[in-house]
Amino acid sequence: MATIQAKHELEITAAPIRTKDGAYIGEIRTFGSPVVPDNWLECNGNAYKIKQYPDLAKVIGNLWGSVTKDEFLVPDLRGTFLRGWNHGRAGEGADPDANKRKLAVGAPGSNTDVVGSYQMDEVGEHTHTISLGSKWGDKGTGPAGWAFDDGNAGTSSISTPPRNATETRSKNAYVMFCIRAK
Repeated sequence: MATIQAKHELEITAAPIRTKDGAYIGEIRTFGSPVVPDNWLECNGNAYKIKQYPDLAKVIGNLWGSVTKDEFLVPDLRGTFLRGWNHGRAGEGADPDANKRKLAVGAPGSNTDVVGSYQMDEVGEHTHTISLGSKWGDKGTGPAGWAFDDGNAGTSSISTPPRNATETRSKNAYVMFCIRAK
């Protein structure tokens, strides 16, 4: 991906275009092979000339960023989980942190509720509750490592550090995301 990127207006002028084999230009699929199929491009953030992929440029514009007025970027989905577009939805089930989304570098505008915006990983605040069983006069160490002698059995809450690992993630498997280009 280019290190210097500028904003360029590249309008989206077409809905996804159906190909002869039933796929759509701009469609993103997962593949269980490291080989990119014909007519597809890996979603790795690379820049492409508009003249080389005019239909794809019409469908995605520069939602995923741009380098020059003659180029556009495909999405960079390496190591990323995909999320459905919030599209202004409010209330339960909506993205509560939609205002923390970022536009792709080189994408025009300031509205982040758009296809192509990104959100960094985060771990929500949470508490772990543990039960300590004790009686008056008991001396010991609880599961969290502190001594107790409070005369009462009960529960205590402790807060954990915000991150115990380098990321919060579901069990996962690698696939390659590709976008239909021709």
